[in-house]
Amino acid sequence: MRSQSDNLNLRLELEQQRLLALRGQLEPHFLFNALNAISALVRSDDKRVALDGINHLSALLRYALEASARDHVGVREERQFLDDYLALQRLRYGARLQVSVEGDSEACWPATCRRCCCCR
Repeated sequence: MRSQSDNLNLRLELEQQRLLALRGQLEPHFLFNALNAISALVRSDDKRVALDGINHLSALLRYALEASARDHVGVREERQFLDDYLALQRLRYGARLQVSVEGDSEACWPATCRRCCCCR
């Protein structure tokens, strides 16, 4: 029994390390794309949209740092993260990006989420 438990723990650790490695590859790529899109807006003198992009990127990075230090995040926080991410992707793809989110009302969220401290 102990051997199986140790084996499962090792597998879990391996999967977590793989996930971290993949994340390490994807995050810089995303950041460079977001920054390039924002810099193109600055060059085209679209300051309002560029500032919005900077604000979305800032919120996204702040959330990623804060959420990684916690064991639990709320649905509202995850939804805001998604909104910021999609806003940055819209800078790159414009009208070509079509997104539909189903179950987007609080009535669809788990009852525990409506009561937890991070979703109020």
